[in-house]
Amino acid sequence: MARWDPDASGRLERAAIELFAQHGFAETTVPQIAARAGVTTRTFFRYFADKREVLFAGEDGLVTLFAELIGAAPPELSAMATLEHALKAAAEKAFEPRREWMRRWREIVSGEPALQERGLRKQQLVVAATAEALGRRGVDGPTAELATGMAFVAFQAAVAQWATATTARPLTSCIGDSFSRMREVAAGGESHG
Repeated sequence: MARWDPDASGRLERAAIELFAQHGFAETTVPQIAARAGVTTRTFFRYFADKREVLFAGEDGLVTLFAELIGAAPPELSAMATLEHALKAAAEKAFEPRREWMRRWREIVSGEPALQERGLRKQQLVVAATAEALGRRGVDGPTAELATGMAFVAFQAAVAQWATATTARPLTSCIGDSFSRMREVAAGGESHG
């Protein structure tokens, strides 16, 4: 194998997702993932601490991306509008190109309680960093935490709808719908249908 493996990290992610989907998370080993990706097991461990991290490796990049997008949002936007703006921009840049990966990721993680717990911990870190980014825009701490928590619940609902839809629909559209429903519920106008 080559000393330098172009896109080894990406190949490892794709191989892991394929194997997890085919054989299950628990039954898939690191050597199997490495072999499928065409790299050594040692190369795997240069990129990931364990096989769970393959599924959660992108969170650090998301923290940075959300902070940048929040900082670049128009200054006149409210906290919630800033979050919606940033989440839609992130959807176009980071999520839309990976729809099939996200669909598989959700299926794998939903079947493993330990992965769900890991996902929640990572999500808490992203939410906290996002609230801090809002704070740098002058939003007070409690408002930033509440807005960020609500926005990420709306975002998760949008991603679930987008990833499981039988017909392709832009994630930004799902986010817009989810935020609209959230605003209706907050105003006391939830539907009963």
